Amino acid sequence: MLSLSYNEQTLLSGSQGEAINCWTTLRPAPPYEGAIINAATGLMEAQMRTLKTLEAVEVNSSCSMPTNFR
Repeated sequence: MLSLSYNEQTLLSGSQGEAINCWTTLRPAPPYEGAIINAATGLMEAQMRTLKTLEAVEVNSSCSMPTNFR
């Protein structure tokens, strides 16, 4: 038997021998997480939106905080 927590952070498994195991799940970082894309050239607007969806960021030149920071 397997059960995944509501936040998908914990997995519980049980066996007929009455053993219960608790596993912590890990989420790999998105491939572009934190990548600064200010100097990216030759990209269409849709490609820039896709990169931002994958957690790439644009940094405002007057501030070190990304403009699409959550």
